Amino acid sequence: MALGFLSLFCNTSFSQSTVHQLPITLEYPLLQHLAVQSAFTEKGNSATLLDEEDGCARIVASDPQFSSSENRLRSVTHVSLKLGKAFGNDCFLPIRWEGYLELLQQPKFLPDTFTLAFETVDSRLYTNDKKPARVSPFIWNRIRKDMHGHMEQITLDLAPPVDDLRTFLLPLFPPHNQRVAKTALDTMKPGEIVVESDHMKAHVNIDLPVGSAPEELTPEARLAPEEQARFIQIWEQWDAFLVHIITQLAGQKLTVEDRQTLLETLLITRHRFSDALASVVQHRDFVHAQFADAWQQLAPIFRKTLLRRDVDGGLGYLTFFTASDAIIALDTLSPVMGLDISSDGLIRLARILDDAPLQYTPDMDITLRRILGLSSKPMETLDEPPVKDTGNPPEQSHLKPLSWLKGFVSAVVWAKKASTANSPASFAQWLPGSKNRNEYLSKMRMLLNRAAMAIHARKKIPKALYKFYIPLIQATAWQESCYRQFHVKKGAPTYLLSYNGTSVGLMQVNERVWRGIYDIKRLRWDVAYNALAGNEIASLYLKQYVLKRIDNIDALDDKTVAGAVYAIYNGGPGQLKKFLARSQDDKYYLSDRLFLQKWDWVLAKQWNKIDHCLGKPRQ
Repeated sequence: MALGFLSLFCNTSFSQSTVHQLPITLEYPLLQHLAVQSAFTEKGNSATLLDEEDGCARIVASDPQFSSSENRLRSVTHVSLKLGKAFGNDCFLPIRWEGYLELLQQPKFLPDTFTLAFETVDSRLYTNDKKPARVSPFIWNRIRKDMHGHMEQITLDLAPPVDDLRTFLLPLFPPHNQRVAKTALDTMKPGEIVVESDHMKAHVNIDLPVGSAPEELTPEARLAPEEQARFIQIWEQWDAFLVHIITQLAGQKLTVEDRQTLLETLLITRHRFSDALASVVQHRDFVHAQFADAWQQLAPIFRKTLLRRDVDGGLGYLTFFTASDAIIALDTLSPVMGLDISSDGLIRLARILDDAPLQYTPDMDITLRRILGLSSKPMETLDEPPVKDTGNPPEQSHLKPLSWLKGFVSAVVWAKKASTANSPASFAQWLPGSKNRNEYLSKMRMLLNRAAMAIHARKKIPKALYKFYIPLIQATAWQESCYRQFHVKKGAPTYLLSYNGTSVGLMQVNERVWRGIYDIKRLRWDVAYNALAGNEIASLYLKQYVLKRIDNIDALDDKTVAGAVYAIYNGGPGQLKKFLARSQDDKYYLSDRLFLQKWDWVLAKQWNKIDHCLGKPRQ
């Protein structure tokens, strides 16, 4: 039977072991942070190396910067020197020099310890404008004596993160492999140190068992209800963990590309889970695979930001990164060990960062929206009247001032009344019926047009594409919900829910995919809010994916471009390349064909085609 993420390995035999390396990656900003903490603790990240003769003899070093050169660790530190003899209140014939000292050092572990030390192999002096400096032997010898000694006293004790790594990893192994895993983890010893362009790797050697991996048990065609619940529960813990670590970036300087990577990783991860829920079989290693994929994308962003923060002397985040890297490395180096990522493992990993609980909640998270590059202010209302719906795509004149819209009844007012009232009767005007079908459809189309205009006003849609965008949204709503926010179920009105229980309302916004980004309750019960959310999502995919990532977009017709946007809307960012390939080979999915059909109907104003899902109007 498929047991979710419980290990399926049993009676594994290990005939021998081999030495492998687990990396502890030390970015240069972290080294700078640790060096400042330990050896440059005075004002302005400085250290006084010499202070004699009533201040007449003084050497101050400040602001060390680390990088690499010639496969060595390179540090450049500012040095201010004044050497003279005190004579009363005066300083007799002081020698002054100011510039930079460059050190090339070889990192090494001290014998039988995880303490990292740095041995100087070469040094040079530079002027303040970073040109080679010529100084007298007296000055050079004095700087070399004090600075070499000061810099070589800097050490980094990696024993705490290594011990934390042992403690963290052991519970992740299945019970029948605990003894073997403990034996392997107890073999951890200092290994090779490699200096690379933007970081240094201190490897930890570990003896990992090798052997023939047992065959996994064949999963059933479908998971039993309790197994399905376990599958969902572990993934939800993983999703909560992913949001938790993303929100650790609050207040950090992130580039547009960083925010795009964070958003895309989150969306792809969630869309894949939605696909897995819809599939017949959910695999044991689903979260494990998602963790590896997501960590590969996110680690560079986290490393360059989080490691600069002062948490447990800089080693708190180092432990987190080392543990995350080790999970992936161990599974690659010795998959026979059956390392598992469970709910408990994710909680333990999150607690390395802080003690906040991992919670999978439907609440909107303004911090998350801000980090992902979305507006930090939620979309509250459509505060302008809707465009009068003529059945035609709007012309460019619709971009002019809105004074001509006076006199039209606001669909938004209707939406808000329907969304905030509790009585079933308040939903009547948003329930499609044969008697009021044409009036209902007109209101829905007006509401969508108004939502599109609101998104355009917030500069989410390029002006030149607005005429294209309106039929895109109309066709999307037609395909997703047949213009329905509500329907009657068991005699009572309720929100429209997709067949697999993930997406809601007019624009069928996926609650799992967009959790934390939108207000789930309002997506369900506020038709105007649902329309705005769907528009924001479609405009995001249009701008950030279709327009930016299709090299020959000018060679594509509007219908193909619209199909590409919808494919991403329906299946996530990973669908862009797949749709373009399907389009080229004319091997569309059924969902592609149905949407493109709706696109044609919208452009041709064939609104009577909606009879197949809303029913024919009563004569």
